[in-house]
This record gives sequence, C-alpha cells and structure tokens, in this order.
Amino acid sequence: LMNAEEMVTVYSNHVMMTEHCQSVLHAALNYHMRLFAQPIIDIPMARMRAYTDSLVIFGAGKTNNALCRNILATRLDTEKLQNIQTLSSIKNPRYFSAIAVMNNFLFVIGGQVAMAGDGTHATNTAFRYNARDGIWLQISSMTVPRTYFALVPVEDGLVAVAGKHNRMALSSVEKYKFQTNDWTQVASLPNTLF
Repeated sequence: LMNAEEMVTVYSNHVMMTEHCQSVLHAALNYHMRLFAQPIIDIPMARMRAYTDSLVIFGAGKTNNALCRNILATRLDTEKLQNIQTLSSIKNPRYFSAIAVMNNFLFVIGGQVAMAGDGTHATNTAFRYNARDGIWLQISSMTVPRTYFALVPVEDGLVAVAGKHNRMALSSVEKYKFQTNDWTQVASLPNTLF
C-alpha cells in the first residue's frame, strides 16, 4: 500500500531489511514501475485486499446539456440502492464513451466531449481509474476518435470495435496493449457498425 517514493526510502535503509522484506519490496517497486502493465500483473500483493461489489455510474449529461465530471458509486450489498456517493471526477468530461473493467481498474475510452448525437465531437483520449488510490491516469489515445463503440477487455489489453466519428459509422477495430501502452489497428469489420 506504500507509494513508490516510500518504498525507495525503506528499500535504501539496509539496517532494517531482511532478505524476505527486500524481495517483497523489490517486487512491489517493480509493480509500481510498470505503471501501464499493472492491470495484468497477477501477483498476490497486487490484488485488492478488500472487495465490495459496486454499481458505478459514469458519463451522464445534465439537464442544461453540460457533461457530468463525476463517477458515482453505490454498494450492492443491500436490497436497495442508497448512499450514492462521488468516487472521483475526471478532468475531461465526456459521454457515450466506452467503459471496461480489468482487474479492478476502470477504463474510460473515447466518447464525445460535447453534447451531440452524431459523433461530430468524438474523442480518441483514454483514461484509467485506479480505485485503490482514486487517481486517474491518461493512457495512450486511440488511433481513431470514436463514440458509440464497444470496448472489450482481453487477456493482454482492450479492443475498441467500430463506432461513430464525424457523422460516419466506422468499421475499424484497434487494440490497446497494456505492456506497451499503445494502440494498433487490427482487422476491420466487413461492414460499419455503431
């Protein structure tokens, strides 16, 4: 649960270090240094220590046509949805973005940065939310701005499928790789889809 700076301080103090402690801190530092690959690092120390099923709401528009910046959440451990609270706010509000969860990291990709249903304000920007520390991380942007698209988590990344941009339906598909923090085009669909 320590941040990287705290770990470096402890790691450099050899007086209080046992071999086991040193190996644990080395693994933890490696986890922190591989920032974009964290969602696929599957080691016991990287797993959530407490877990509650929650409903998360994101990407709403307000009645005055402004975009909502907040992520709202409520626990699902009761029969009624209550105590809806703000988890965090994203600095770049959007709606009709695609959302995926991979190992408790929330990804908010693409969408529209202004209220319009035709894709004229589609964006290619991409963000990851870490529920452990409430911090947003901007990851590499998609190669194509898109809204109204599917985002599918796969073993080593995310796949963005089709969508809409500048009033045009898309057939393009691209994949984000956690290890390299980049998007690459993959085989397109045989027809457009959003």
